[in-house]
Amino acid sequence: MKTEGQTAKVLFLHPFDALAGSQRVASTLVRAFRSLGIPVEVLLGFGNNGFVSQIPGVKRFLPVNTVSLRKALYPFWLAMLLPRMVWAVWHGETVWANTVHAIPATIPMLWLAPGRVVLHVHEVEFPGLFQWLLRWAASRGARVLCVSDYHRQRLGIQAEVLSNCVDHSSDTEPRHPPTLLFVGAVSVIKGFPLFVEVASRLPRGQVQAVACVPVPPPASRALIEVAEASGVELRYGLSDPVAMFGGATLLMQCTDPTLWTETFSLVMVEALACGVPVATSGMAVASEILGDAWAFDVPSRDPDRIVAEVLSLLEDGTRLQSLRAAAKARRAHFSFERFQGRVNEVLCKTTGAKAW
Repeated sequence: MKTEGQTAKVLFLHPFDALAGSQRVASTLVRAFRSLGIPVEVLLGFGNNGFVSQIPGVKRFLPVNTVSLRKALYPFWLAMLLPRMVWAVWHGETVWANTVHAIPATIPMLWLAPGRVVLHVHEVEFPGLFQWLLRWAASRGARVLCVSDYHRQRLGIQAEVLSNCVDHSSDTEPRHPPTLLFVGAVSVIKGFPLFVEVASRLPRGQVQAVACVPVPPPASRALIEVAEASGVELRYGLSDPVAMFGGATLLMQCTDPTLWTETFSLVMVEALACGVPVATSGMAVASEILGDAWAFDVPSRDPDRIVAEVLSLLEDGTRLQSLRAAAKARRAHFSFERFQGRVNEVLCKTTGAKAW
């Protein structure tokens, strides 16, 4: 059995794959482990078309993408992991569980070696059973990571902050005419209808509204038609942040805080990395992420007020340049190098090693 301080494998657990924030972070985490020379084994529960599936050497339980079927089979994944967790205890491995749905898989470790468990939480709203498990794990001595200080305060537990990161940058100058950008799902939660309302009120030819969205389901066809009629240029299925954000003038982050709580926003950080300032409509975590690159906030979500703020900003070239400079300065806080350093700190505290 390995002792504290010895180099041991990290067992990385991620339940459900997708093309979303926590999955992108999972991929970045594994790259950070490997670049630090840390042996890592990636165990994925379900899915084959997301960011986790793209990790070299990933071991998948089932290539299932249907949400209802995933939920039905989820207990079997947990049961399959039980002997692997016992093996991890005996061989001195560290378990890094990504998202709250990975927590139940770590129960054997939490009983026998809680100090070698890292619980990386991205959510703030989840079923009561997972809330209880998270608090119990923290009381046992597991290391809990949140993605922002706002997230930590909302959870109300003892935790550290590991901010997400991006590993790209761009200094492309804004296109003409100015581009107001939306990046996200075609959904009410992400505020796509609000963005369309804003776009419909912008002066045609003076401002171009662009929405980078995943390929929408058929049920969203009505929203798409309204967007197109409102002058929104739709770009589907883009995954390269530089292609999405490079040359944009302003990102409009429209998530509805009454429907969904953003604990972080990779979209905002991706915008900063391309020198694009960000405007919001009521996101509480925005100030922590954006700093001086925060263009404005309209908590009322009034489209007319947002349009007025956008046009006022576009008329103030000096302020716009100041915001772009602030975005470029702010992106250093979310670089891969800084993220890698924090991952190293967490693992050193967890394993007792002096450095990796």
